[in-house]
Amino acid sequence: MLSTFFSTSKPIHYLVIALIVILSLTALIFLNPATDWTFYFLIIPVIFALGLGQFIVFKNELTNSNTYAVFLFALFLLIALSFEIHWKSLATLVLVLLALRRLLSLRTGKDYIKKIFDASFWITISCLIESCSSLFFITIYVSIFLFARHQFRYWFVPIIASLSVIIIAFTLDQFVSWNLFQYIKDGWQLDFLWNYDAIELSMFPVICIAVMTAIAIVIYFVQFTRLQKSERPRQIVLIITAVTIGTLFFISFETFLKHGVLWIALIPAIFMARLVQKISSQLWKELMLWFPVILLVITFMIS
Repeated sequence: MLSTFFSTSKPIHYLVIALIVILSLTALIFLNPATDWTFYFLIIPVIFALGLGQFIVFKNELTNSNTYAVFLFALFLLIALSFEIHWKSLATLVLVLLALRRLLSLRTGKDYIKKIFDASFWITISCLIESCSSLFFITIYVSIFLFARHQFRYWFVPIIASLSVIIIAFTLDQFVSWNLFQYIKDGWQLDFLWNYDAIELSMFPVICIAVMTAIAIVIYFVQFTRLQKSERPRQIVLIITAVTIGTLFFISFETFLKHGVLWIALIPAIFMARLVQKISSQLWKELMLWFPVILLVITFMIS
């Protein structure tokens, strides 16, 4: 049923996904006593993030012409947002996706400096909101190595972009008391997973996404040699991003719950969509697509 419906890419599919997201977020906000009517505006960046995610998938040919990835991405976002809905998390999500879009577009071999600068610029802004997003600089430099290592000057572009943001932020901070550097100063709070004596039930769905991401990465490593050579750099960028942000699961568990799971939500969605495409069994396709749906229902029941 789901595998057949989302096997193509038509306006009706995006409409259905948008309705699922809007209704689900409306329910989450309405049932949460800590939120007020202003939280409904946060639906806008979520829809924008979904559109951006689908653009990344299609533009970089990460899946076939279907809507499996955006459907799974929407479900993973809803599961992650059920733990906490906050403008900071959504702002960093959009910034990270904007950066990832530019990094993956390096494969075209054009405008290297502009694309590296843009990606670094967005990530540095994200660092002003959540300092742990600085981990994405690892992805930036891996992307430079994969796509543009032939020019030494490209390696300095992220530094220039970061300095540009810092100068702009410092200037604004002199006129407006936004305390833009406060999050960097107070950031990187280590919160090791093994320090938790017990895991709350509400954390279970988010942990499931982390486990699915880990399984997908292992499968990709096993089948990596079967990928076309032109495809490998793009997949390495996604894998490195997932592994890098996945370290937050162990060293800063609370940050992973609030931000990290949102940052990597697109990656397991892409990996699962590609697996659904390759599986010939209709039953397994349905199981892989229905599992996140069931997980979302469980999330709503326990949240």
